[in-house]
Amino acid sequence: MGLIPGTTVTVTGVGVFGGRILRVGDARIAVDAGTAKAVAVTKTGATATHHE
Repeated sequence: MGLIPGTTVTVTGVGVFGGRILRVGDARIAVDAGTAKAVAVTKTGATATHHE
């Protein structure tokens, strides 16, 4: 998937069933809800927000 520890990832979209659209560098990656839950993340910076 291209995600390695230390990679900056931005959630740019949230689907109805919990999927996410992630921005990783110049790429956009769509992941389903199960995959999104399996990725460990740390929020950083003032732009970190919670989407419902």
